[in-house]
Amino acid sequence: MKTNIPKQNIEALRIIIDAIKDMNLRWALVGSTALAIHGVGVEVHDIDINTDPKSICQIGELLKEYVIEPVHYKETEKFKSIYGLFNIFGVQVEIFTDLECHTDGIWQKISNPHKIIMKEYEGIRIPLIDLREEYEAYKKLGRIDKANKILEVLEK
Repeated sequence: MKTNIPKQNIEALRIIIDAIKDMNLRWALVGSTALAIHGVGVEVHDIDINTDPKSICQIGELLKEYVIEPVHYKETEKFKSIYGLFNIFGVQVEIFTDLECHTDGIWQKISNPHKIIMKEYEGIRIPLIDLREEYEAYKKLGRIDKANKILEVLEK
């Protein structure tokens, strides 16, 4: 399936990967951009990066010229995590770790990436979490429509 990732998202990914490629950081692209690269038919808007608690501040520092919200603890009615928000070429980039979501009256931890795979897209090697992990995360988030789209790809 041909993915429909906006050109500015690809250019923003190049900036991110160039900034952190020589660092020994654990991170993975997640969310709609990652799903599109995996071949899931979703609309792509932003870039989401899931990382670990040790790497998030380093990534935030490496992307500081694009910062909208510096890396900090953030909690809303629905989510809580260590979080940073950036804007690269007009593309919103969110980085986070230790994400929890509030569903069914309880906080549920959405795991940090465990099984990271590398995929090449537009000449860039991009770390993605295994599609099965994305599926489980979307189910926990209550985003059943996207979970079902992921399941369709997994069952092919």
